[in-house]
Amino acid sequence: MNLIVSLIECLPKQQGDEMKKIILIALIGTLMTFLISCDNYQKTEYFFGEYQVYHQSHGLCEMYIRTIIYEDNLHTYYLFDSGCSVGDYYYIRYNGRFLGISQAINEDIISIEEVIDSEITALVIEDK
Repeated sequence: MNLIVSLIECLPKQQGDEMKKIILIALIGTLMTFLISCDNYQKTEYFFGEYQVYHQSHGLCEMYIRTIIYEDNLHTYYLFDSGCSVGDYYYIRYNGRFLGISQAINEDIISIEEVIDSEITALVIEDK
């Protein structure tokens, strides 16, 4: 950054002001692109009901993660993935925000039947 400031100071005043504007616009553009790309939810091929399923990676670790998304008297339903942290890996987008699958089921936005019907390969159903 100091190098850029030094180069700008070497330019005549008029050229320096124009160059400052160009550099500022470039920095803002780069920052905006970076911030937008931080939303690292990737669409999957699956739908739960009418909602597209998104996957969010949690690093390249090989830790096996099983997240309980629903339980009834007979079964426990999990979504599994591998990553570096415990937490949700699968989401739906609802009213402009991403919701974890268990939250979406609890809020009656989707049903466990829709998850099962999607045939998502990450689903594990265990008998109790």
